[in-house]
Amino acid sequence: MTGIFLAAAMMIAASSLIFSQTGRKVTTGEGGDEQAVRQVLDEFSAAIKRGDTETIDRLWASDYVFIPPSGAVVTKAQRLAVLKSSDTKIEAVGRDEVNIRLYENTAVVISLTTAKGHVAGQDLDNQFRGTIVLVKSDGRWQMVSEQSSVIPKK
Repeated sequence: MTGIFLAAAMMIAASSLIFSQTGRKVTTGEGGDEQAVRQVLDEFSAAIKRGDTETIDRLWASDYVFIPPSGAVVTKAQRLAVLKSSDTKIEAVGRDEVNIRLYENTAVVISLTTAKGHVAGQDLDNQFRGTIVLVKSDGRWQMVSEQSSVIPKK
């Protein structure tokens, strides 16, 4: 169980915080919805940096699921618990690539990010490739699923 929390926390730090930088490499989509998705991602990144789990709770759908590199299924409650831990602190994060694709009320985000810090007491200094799925319901975008993979260091 601790491994799940550690993996979840590392991926939270990496895949979620990728959106804190302003650089964009590839984007496809339609004006208002694309901007709204970016706003959710930016708000999420800012909340991760502040340790603001109330905002994160609002941005994640109730059935949000995360899949870390281990392949485990991590629930919203499990990820929030890791973020609330005093052993988790993100020091730096940089977004290298972001691609947003919109399909009516669904957005798929594929990204590359670099993150540094401490997650569940473990050092974090990695690059990650991740996929985030958001759904628009009642006019509001929420994150419903996230998957992240560590890019091996060369």
